[in-house]
Amino acid sequence: MIGYRMGFYGRKPLKQFGLSLLAGRNLPDRKFAALIERFAREKIAADYGDAAQLSVQLSRESGARIVIATAAPEIYANEIAWQMGIGDVIATQHIRMKTHPGYQAAFDGENCYGDEKLRRIEEWFAHQGLQREDCHIISYSDHPSDAPMLNWSDEAVLVTRSAKLMQAAKANGWDVQDFG
Repeated sequence: MIGYRMGFYGRKPLKQFGLSLLAGRNLPDRKFAALIERFAREKIAADYGDAAQLSVQLSRESGARIVIATAAPEIYANEIAWQMGIGDVIATQHIRMKTHPGYQAAFDGENCYGDEKLRRIEEWFAHQGLQREDCHIISYSDHPSDAPMLNWSDEAVLVTRSAKLMQAAKANGWDVQDFG
């Protein structure tokens, strides 16, 4: 963490190192499935709360297509999305294991963060055959590092209770919501 703070390396190596320390270099599906399911359930309960889950439900009922774009590793971002009833996920990708189903702690490509997140969203749009001008996009984020995505959207919402982040939202013309 000190090396990251001092600028010796970026988020990607830090996340890969942390994941390998916690879980090892190889993450076979059969070994981690129950752990990831429990982690996702606890993460949803702790971080997303009833208001966020209600927002997802209402958006789904209105016919909106919900996509999670996150810097989180796909190994658990996909499970969180599945448990919340969200079918589309853009996340930091792992290198697939060659010998059996599962992932490596190493990432395939860049961390899905900041400008890279917007690039990946635009790539996803092209892959889906969607035209940006034909869509009304509402983006929610909990951090100003998502400014490229938020500024690209028709409506941008920063989810926070932080007075400092509320000021950042106001300076950028983003709405603020508190899902706590």
